[in-house]
Amino acid sequence: MESWEIKEPSKGDILRIKYMGFYHFGIYLGDGKVIEFGRPNELNKPEEIRVHIINLKDFPIDNMYETRKYSFNEKLKKNSPNKICKIALSHLDEGNYNILYNNCEHFVNLCVFNKKISNQVMNVREDVRKYLNK
Repeated sequence: MESWEIKEPSKGDILRIKYMGFYHFGIYLGDGKVIEFGRPNELNKPEEIRVHIINLKDFPIDNMYETRKYSFNEKLKKNSPNKICKIALSHLDEGNYNILYNNCEHFVNLCVFNKKISNQVMNVREDVRKYLNK
């Protein structure tokens, strides 16, 4: 289970904000910069959504951001902060956004753990399975 805290981020940290019932994620690059895949308050067509860099002060929309707190096992599996940022920057201006298969959460987990995973998507799929099996 993921753990989050409100604290100043360090280079390579995953950040998240809650927006309209879902979470939006980014990677802190250091020097007051965040790299994110899309912007949740912008109504863009999926083909227009890109990986881009913003200022940390602009990352929260209406609320504060949280910083990922890693378990012992996660710390053993995650990339170093420099590698996380290098991977993230290698995707700058990349598109192909897909809410189910290539969203902001997939992006940050790819950078940190080398795996495209979205717990939000998996949880929704599980909820749908439970609903259909009633």
